[in-house]
Amino acid sequence: MTRTLFLAAIALLTACASGEPEHADCQGSFRIEPGFTEAQVFSIKAAGLRWNAFLGRDHFKVSEDEGMCPIYPATIASPEALTKQGMARSADYTPATGEIRIDAANMKSPDGPWFEAIVMHELGHSIDHEHVETGIMASTDKTLTLDFSDEDRAECRRVGICS
Repeated sequence: MTRTLFLAAIALLTACASGEPEHADCQGSFRIEPGFTEAQVFSIKAAGLRWNAFLGRDHFKVSEDEGMCPIYPATIASPEALTKQGMARSADYTPATGEIRIDAANMKSPDGPWFEAIVMHELGHSIDHEHVETGIMASTDKTLTLDFSDEDRAECRRVGICS
């Protein structure tokens, strides 16, 4: 575990030193940090499983014990991390570190389907998916579904992770 984190840090530092864009490669491996409720942990894991079913393979590995990149509750993340362009956000993915931060306390529903949809959306960003008009990757103020849309499928093909 420690060796894996050390190697991931070395790879990130090497990429930064070489002038390559800052983008952590979590390889679909995420560690759920303490601070989430039991229902939220279940939803985070379910989000990874839904992506795996959509992708047709086990890409996402989400666990409380190990993982290359963390999923933090906002209470642990810095408050400014969930503010972009002066707007409060319920969740965010940071490409440079691979971190996902979730502010469940400020969501319409801090657990259940809404929470799971937000986590699925942020996991999508971790595999380079951009926003679409409808579906999981619709901007977070529109993410109200657990179903992938045709636009999500097209985005998946665009980044080369789906066939």
